[in-house]
Amino acid sequence: MKSNRRSLALLLSVLGAAALAAPSVATAATKADTSAPASASATSSFLPGGARPLPWQRWQGVGPTESSGNTSIVNGFFSTGPELEGVTCVTATDCWAVGDAEPASDVDQTVVEHDTGTGWEPVSSPNAGPSGSDNALDAVACPVAGDCWAVGSTYDTASDTVNTLTEQDIDGVWSVVASPDATSTVDDWLNSIACPTTQLCWAVGTSNGGSGYQTLVLEYTPAGGWQLVTSPDVGTGTNGLNGVACAGASECWAVGAYEVSTTGPGDTLIEEDTGSGWAVVSSPSPGGSGTAASSDLFAASCASAGDCWAVGDDNTGTGNDQTLVEQYADGTWSAVSSPDTSGDGNDLGGVACLGDGDCWAAGEVGNNDYSITAPLVEENTGSGWTMVTGSLAGYSDLNAAVLNAVGCVSGPDCWAVGNITDSDTNTLSALTQQLATPEGGGGYTLDAFGGVHPAGDSPAVTTTGYWPGWRIAKAIVMDPCDTAGQESGWVLDGFGGLHPFAASGTAMPATPDLTGYWPGWSIANDFVAFCITVNGVQHAAGCVLDGFGGLHPWADSSAVIGDVSCAGTGYWPGWDIATKISVVPGTDQGYVMDGFGGLHPFNGAPSYAASGYWPGWAIARGVVATANGGYTVDGFGGIHPFGSAPAVTTTAYWPGWDIARGLAVASGGTGAYTLDGFGGIHSAGGAPSLSASGYWPNWDIAVDFVSAP
Repeated sequence: MKSNRRSLALLLSVLGAAALAAPSVATAATKADTSAPASASATSSFLPGGARPLPWQRWQGVGPTESSGNTSIVNGFFSTGPELEGVTCVTATDCWAVGDAEPASDVDQTVVEHDTGTGWEPVSSPNAGPSGSDNALDAVACPVAGDCWAVGSTYDTASDTVNTLTEQDIDGVWSVVASPDATSTVDDWLNSIACPTTQLCWAVGTSNGGSGYQTLVLEYTPAGGWQLVTSPDVGTGTNGLNGVACAGASECWAVGAYEVSTTGPGDTLIEEDTGSGWAVVSSPSPGGSGTAASSDLFAASCASAGDCWAVGDDNTGTGNDQTLVEQYADGTWSAVSSPDTSGDGNDLGGVACLGDGDCWAAGEVGNNDYSITAPLVEENTGSGWTMVTGSLAGYSDLNAAVLNAVGCVSGPDCWAVGNITDSDTNTLSALTQQLATPEGGGGYTLDAFGGVHPAGDSPAVTTTGYWPGWRIAKAIVMDPCDTAGQESGWVLDGFGGLHPFAASGTAMPATPDLTGYWPGWSIANDFVAFCITVNGVQHAAGCVLDGFGGLHPWADSSAVIGDVSCAGTGYWPGWDIATKISVVPGTDQGYVMDGFGGLHPFNGAPSYAASGYWPGWAIARGVVATANGGYTVDGFGGIHPFGSAPAVTTTAYWPGWDIARGLAVASGGTGAYTLDGFGGIHSAGGAPSLSASGYWPNWDIAVDFVSAP
């Protein structure tokens, strides 16, 4: 990748690789030094001292050089606009992007942007080091909503070194968190981060260990903070890691490249950690073995355990770069065919995969020296990689544009981020491109007898609980740990029993272990499910709500039920008034709603006043929690926001007619659905319409609705 991805760390440490004893060449005051190499093409560019630039060096700022008037710039390094280097999405309404920008002070500063479904907005982010220190963020990861990490580097003007930079977001407030360097006298930077759980994060990058560039790996745990971890190097030349991805706490992959010797070639580098340390794993290098050949990996993503992808570029040394895609399947990494534009250089710098196997990759296509570039987007839906039509459109020769990273969430909702440079005005600005928008999605309606009926594009399911003629079914929830697209979940009966269902022909989820069950007494009213990690293994778990407000843990295994928290704040013994419960996506926190519309947090959720509250009138019918509050629905269909959730308009309202029975957020995160007692599904807040396969006019038999991807 030839466009700038890390304008700070590598400009300082790579351009000065042969002469770090003269730091004035790379200080902030001399960024415009025109002695920087003029080209970094794969076939002819060499660093000072004769060292050939490796892929992550070319990717992160070694060239090409563009000129405007008498000012020489390296990949827009002197621009004032933001460059976005990393992106992730927790939900379709909770996406984060990070990078850096250079304000008028000529010092790079961190950039964080947040999209809540209404567009990208800047968020305040801190910087490290003494006054005048450059700071930049390269990647971001969020294990759950309200808990995100970003990594990058900072140039310390006092020590004249590049140091690792880690920042954490807690509920929208970012702060710098201490992180180690390999040593205090060399340059270290972080390129990527993955957090398989809230208890474990990995960050990878490169360290200039004095004797050459080496891999750098940091591990985060709440107990120990960020710690330096041993990672292997290969060959006798430069080593570096560009991307990291995890399919779980015990399956993490780091990808990059290394020089076989100081004169080449450059080969792919893949390392794995299964919980007992990082080890090099064999990976193909299609560029070949010539001294000018290179095979480079820039990013990785895992669709599920044992199914991971890495992207980059390769070059035989005699032509232009070509896209490189590698897949891990059946225990082996192998190169997979990917398309290129004829006669141009092609690079993929970011990749993201969904649990259903749909993967997106993004990068750039450019002329021979990458002085003119345009975004490149490719997709694999299971039958091979294809170039997305129109991904190169809309960019003139005067604009150098590149996509650096991809983030996706089920829906699907995918974003690619990067930057675009106008070489006429010598200005650079952030580039965001939505690759996939949330589809209409689907869901399931539950009738009072336990029948489960698909809506929208959801498939039919097989159920394990059905009681024709007996109104005993109470609620339905999807499995939060289902990454295989099985459209699975559970139905709650009035006695507290949970009954699995799954898409026809797929495996059923486990029958849960319960701590609350009352045979013959229809007192269970609702339940929630969330995903917990115990000893590196994900488990479905949750809380059953009884009519008095009691919360009772359940889990898919008796061995972990003691790890489930269900600490409520509202309890009314002998009074069947607790009606509904909802959990904030990605957390175990949420709200119990009483029949009057009162909201009672559990597991430490923040307290909110209900905007719809009717004391003495049991008219509240549903509640959904979101990252910033949520919504309740009354029996007439009125939808009432709480917290900082915005107001929504609904397509259905029946004043004086108590017919609304449920409320669910749309699968893509935009809008919601109201269920009426006849089975009708009504969109609100811009959610796409859904067709219902279960509809019983004039028969008040529908009891609950749940959205599904």
